[in-house]
Amino acid sequence: MSPSVRRFVLPLFVLLDAAPTSPRAEEPKLVLERVHPTRVKWGEIEVREASHVRVRVRGDKQDLPFGLSLRLSVRERREEMFASGDAPPRVDSGFTLVGSVFLAGTFEDGATGFRRFRETLLAKTARTDPAAFGEFLASFHSEVGALDVHASAGTFRVLCCTVPEGGEERLWEVFGERMEGEEGARGGMSGFGDGSAGCADLRAALGAVPPDSILTTAFRVDEQLEEWVHVVTHRFGDRDPVPLPANSRFEKRAPDSGAREYRSTNPAGKGATRYEWFKADAVGSSGKVLIAEVSPAEIPREILQGKGILEVWLRTARERQLGATPRTEQEHELKILLGSFATTSAGDLFKREEEYRDAVARDLDLVDGPIGASVIRKALLDGRPRLGVEDFFSVLCLPSTSGRGWKAEYCVGPMPACSVVLNPDEACGEMARAAGL
Repeated sequence: MSPSVRRFVLPLFVLLDAAPTSPRAEEPKLVLERVHPTRVKWGEIEVREASHVRVRVRGDKQDLPFGLSLRLSVRERREEMFASGDAPPRVDSGFTLVGSVFLAGTFEDGATGFRRFRETLLAKTARTDPAAFGEFLASFHSEVGALDVHASAGTFRVLCCTVPEGGEERLWEVFGERMEGEEGARGGMSGFGDGSAGCADLRAALGAVPPDSILTTAFRVDEQLEEWVHVVTHRFGDRDPVPLPANSRFEKRAPDSGAREYRSTNPAGKGATRYEWFKADAVGSSGKVLIAEVSPAEIPREILQGKGILEVWLRTARERQLGATPRTEQEHELKILLGSFATTSAGDLFKREEEYRDAVARDLDLVDGPIGASVIRKALLDGRPRLGVEDFFSVLCLPSTSGRGWKAEYCVGPMPACSVVLNPDEACGEMARAAGL
């Protein structure tokens, strides 16, 4: 999983007294808020070391005991996530080589001086913004000659070749000298008019060496997808139970001896499907095997006159481009309706609402990609057993993919015993009106 920032706000739900024909709704409750970086850049520094590097300088060959090279590049990872959440993200990566530095030298303090020189130089490089790698490379000889390098490395002399990608290579000689007293250290540098031979020797000695280490620097987020999930709850708590949809039935039987968990799905003829589900440790379990048969059916509008809960799940997303002048590229809003209706007076649909929403929020947050309609649908249906009741059915309404009307399904009991609603626009339209949409 590509890097991201996430947090839960788990709401407290208050039972409201609802009038039979005009239920009161809670204010929208924030269930989940998260930010997913979709375009990230960072710097990468490949570090190589070698010993006893032979370099030609002004016709003379010099044997230098310590060699070091840095290869600077910028990497980028892009996830094309659509705010609608309807399409899977497309992932792409990029790589840009900025250039390399090759150097070799002598140190009065030997390996200790070289180690301090290396540590100070790598720290300076790692603090550089990847966007400034090119400028850093152009002035690298000055960085080597800086006083903090002299102070840490003591007396030294190095040959330094900078090779910007697509540019002209330059060879420099840089020296530092430890001073006694208040002066501390001093140094200097000089460039070579033609450093091709020296640079060639340094590249040959250090370029083929495997990287000793690879450092990453300054992760920068250029674009991100921001998502919020809210829920608005309407309660119909003072009403009578409602019958199951036509062409469906629900019953219970004793489990087989020793059974702990059991589920099956089989065709039941005439387009119906039979589900059997048993989980002894399920929340609110009666200890019975639950059996449901469902087939495509119409949902009468009268169900909203019965005892139940009507929820509006609202997912809001926006694609943001960051930087000096942040701007929103795209915004999207998705509304999903879920009505759960009691079929008997047994059980309490309102008792475990918070636990149910907690489970839904956690399932949504586990998704790496954007939270689209199909993701919310699965989380809502998977979370229904958390309500802790068995005698109920739910109607789930999603916006049609055409952008007009609804598509809907109903599910009997806490198991995934679901089938198609034949009159989605009528049933979902009535639920939407009851929710004030």
